[in-house]
Amino acid sequence: MVSASAVSKLSGAVPAIKVKGLSAEFADVVVKLCIDEQGAVSSTKVVKAPAEIASDLQQGLRTWRYTPYINPSGVQSAACFALSFRVVFK
Repeated sequence: MVSASAVSKLSGAVPAIKVKGLSAEFADVVVKLCIDEQGAVSSTKVVKAPAEIASDLQQGLRTWRYTPYINPSGVQSAACFALSFRVVFK
């Protein structure tokens, strides 16, 4: 795991998530994101989020792209990091 600040998000829209029956106005989520050597998201794992949004959240995050991670040897490599944010329900 590397710090999320070790890479920068290049593209990807905030996922549109439709939720029915959830009484909360928002949810704080934590996701483990892994990127490949080119910066494409290779895997996602929801660590903290309401079960009702986990699948849609993962699908949306898989479309995001990041700058490639440069390891301490100066070589592009795969990396994983934790991403925390708030999802607001409208």
